[in-house]
Amino acid sequence: MKRDMNLALAILKTLEENKSPHLSEFDIESALKDSFDVSNRGVGYQLNLLADANLVRSMGSDWRLTWDGHEFLKAAVPNTFEGLCQLVETEAERRQERASLRKRRTDFG
Repeated sequence: MKRDMNLALAILKTLEENKSPHLSEFDIESALKDSFDVSNRGVGYQLNLLADANLVRSMGSDWRLTWDGHEFLKAAVPNTFEGLCQLVETEAERRQERASLRKRRTDFG
């Protein structure tokens, strides 16, 4: 599995913007499922990579941002947030197109 910086950044933003100080992997997947393919343990893999970089920390079954994670977002997001939003919108559009194509194939199949 490869590192996905867009998904990793979205995970960090999800943790930062949440009202709770920590979230479960399931909660993170639920928050991102409309914008990203979160199947095949992709979120779990990215969380472990983020933990390797000391950007998040596991708290049993939950995850929280570390000080370094907050600092990373402070440095990265002003330059990339608009681009990330555009990527999220583009990915959502692609998913809708693929679903529409699959439906058409099924209808004509």
